[in-house]
Amino acid sequence: MSLSGAMNLESIPGELRARRACVRRGFVGFLLVSMILILGTAGLTAGSDESVGTAGMMPGESDGGHGPWVEAHNTGWAFHLDNDAFTTINNDQDYTGGFAFILSGRRATECFFSLDGLLGGLNRITGVGRLYDHPGGFELHSIEFGLMAFTPEDMSTSGPIYDDHPYASLLFMANTQQRVVPNHAVSCRTALTFGILGTRVAEGTQRVIHEALDQQLPQGWCNQISDGGEPTGKYTILLQWALAQSRRDRPAHYELKTSAEANAGYTTDAALALSGRFGRISTPWWSFNPHQAEYISPGPLVSKEPAGGSSRELFLWVGGSVRYRIYNALLQGQFRHSEVSFSRSELNSVIGEAWVGLTGSLYRELRLSVFVRARSRELEVARRDPLWGGFILSFGQRPSADSID
Repeated sequence: MSLSGAMNLESIPGELRARRACVRRGFVGFLLVSMILILGTAGLTAGSDESVGTAGMMPGESDGGHGPWVEAHNTGWAFHLDNDAFTTINNDQDYTGGFAFILSGRRATECFFSLDGLLGGLNRITGVGRLYDHPGGFELHSIEFGLMAFTPEDMSTSGPIYDDHPYASLLFMANTQQRVVPNHAVSCRTALTFGILGTRVAEGTQRVIHEALDQQLPQGWCNQISDGGEPTGKYTILLQWALAQSRRDRPAHYELKTSAEANAGYTTDAALALSGRFGRISTPWWSFNPHQAEYISPGPLVSKEPAGGSSRELFLWVGGSVRYRIYNALLQGQFRHSEVSFSRSELNSVIGEAWVGLTGSLYRELRLSVFVRARSRELEVARRDPLWGGFILSFGQRPSADSID
């Protein structure tokens, strides 16, 4: 071995330590920025005792002629975590995982970094804002911050892997508007997402977790989609219709609904879904949306707890969807060069997905949802169909189902 080769080998540990320190600093910095944004948004509620809408009214109610219902400043929060480790052991692949913090209420429209104004403009351009502008309708809002990560099955090599899902990550924020028309049993939810592809935040997060669990450290993040960072975005329109539901005065409840979704941006596609809830349900049909998501997406809006009677819930939720994909930047890349990417001819355009979950009340307004999701593979050369699980912890004030179903 040459002297220069020996010197290069000796320098590897120092370079590795420096790289680990770099990704740790990036991870810590991301957490600090996230906490500052969340606390700053929460601080917008200071000086306000609102926990429901105008004069304690629920959505869809009037105030006796003094004015329309006004959304509360703060209607709750949720934390959403996905990870394939919940369904497999010591195995990261495809959609490795993601997490999101969700804050709902009027505060989502008032923070200086909110995308709500841009979202409202897009809704006016597309005509969605007028589509369900009926008397008796009401509008709700949320804002979300999150991260998604994708890896190939083999993370031990630092070289490009051309026959598996490429490394990919998306650091994002999103604003959601939901227009509900109870008299027509319809809901229209739109979302605008802004994100950065190709940052090292996902690598830092994954390394910290794997080091803590003494697992294989990922070596190939330098080959991720848009490595070094590239801005991206997506606009979503989701229409929901209530198909059938049991009377709320019965001990067991059921609820069926269907939805149609369209996305334009880093994923461009259209989807149809059918879903249901079965068990003890006290929240209205339009307020529960965690299943209507491809991976992490703008989360469920949290609403006011019933003023009287029991609001404790325990129900099973199941469903399925069919999606027609036109474009996926997380596999095909965007404008920036990606070491590993695939053309549309190498992807399956039709994707099926199914999910099952359980939601229960923990204490007063605190709820926990656990779920498993499966989908058909999008990448033709992949040797498996993605499977992952997750949970959603939410705290919020829920409206009376009797008044706004």
